[in-house]
Amino acid sequence: MQPTIAAQPENIPDELKQRDQFVCWRFARSGEGASHRWCKQPISPIDGQLAKITSPETWSDFGTAVNAFQRNKSRLAGIGYVFTNDDPFVGIDLDHCRDTESRDLTEWASKLVDELDSYTEVSPSGTGVKIILKSAEMVPSRRKSSPGIEIYSSQRYFTLTGNVLNGHEQIHTRTEQLLSVHQQYFLSADFTASASLSTSEEETLAATDQQILQRANRARNRKKFQSLWYGSTNLHASNHSQADLALCRILAFWCGPRPQQIDRLYRQSKLYRPKWDESHFANGSTYGEMTIVKAIAGQDGTFFPWSSSPCHLDSSSSKSQSGAGREPVLA
Repeated sequence: MQPTIAAQPENIPDELKQRDQFVCWRFARSGEGASHRWCKQPISPIDGQLAKITSPETWSDFGTAVNAFQRNKSRLAGIGYVFTNDDPFVGIDLDHCRDTESRDLTEWASKLVDELDSYTEVSPSGTGVKIILKSAEMVPSRRKSSPGIEIYSSQRYFTLTGNVLNGHEQIHTRTEQLLSVHQQYFLSADFTASASLSTSEEETLAATDQQILQRANRARNRKKFQSLWYGSTNLHASNHSQADLALCRILAFWCGPRPQQIDRLYRQSKLYRPKWDESHFANGSTYGEMTIVKAIAGQDGTFFPWSSSPCHLDSSSSKSQSGAGREPVLA
């Protein structure tokens, strides 16, 4: 099996070429029976063996990857780029959105390409497009089948063709646009359901603010919680936004999907700053509101089960009864 779109690696942006995060790839069969389908296997340009997205020693510089591909075109289909936490890049993959004959994009894909306005290329199949941009804030990796959209910023690789779409040749910083797209396609339902700060929330609290803080200060990850609570960003490379999200993730574990309580507790921490109340999104949502939404969504339904804790209403309960063996799904 061969790609429909011929590789033009010379068109890949220099910002990517400068990083030693390239692999080659090939088509391979995976699964059995009805699930037996073609997949794209990453191959190390160094030794021709399977590459691992979590093992930098199986990656190479751009030139080595291109040379390996050109020498082995009968076996390899192209080159690819590995996203990591150490680079500022985010990849957006739009599937089944391009007509191979007319070369037209679907309306939803065309709108996204225009909105993100960064490096965009046609995928190997010719039926999709890939967008690469830079962002000052990372979003959780997400995928959605209808429409076919995936967002990744680490531990994922993109096959690259260099077949630039509609003049989108350069990678640009598109933080606000990325957050807006992420909200629109992955968080809009969460925002409607959980980020509405209704007055009825107080009637359904699983535990008081005092009980939340007592448990958090006795949990196994209490040192991380205390570091964040007292305003340190050291655990997050001095990135205040990542520290904000990390603290809200811990609070979300103890509070449950209760944005009002999370917001109230966060404001007591030393991380709180005026930016929390600034509107950063087209729908008027503040930075703080969306941070809480991302924190709740990031827990994937994992919250402390207060109802199963026999002493959850006893603020003087002992450490042995505190549920300290349970930890939040941390950011």
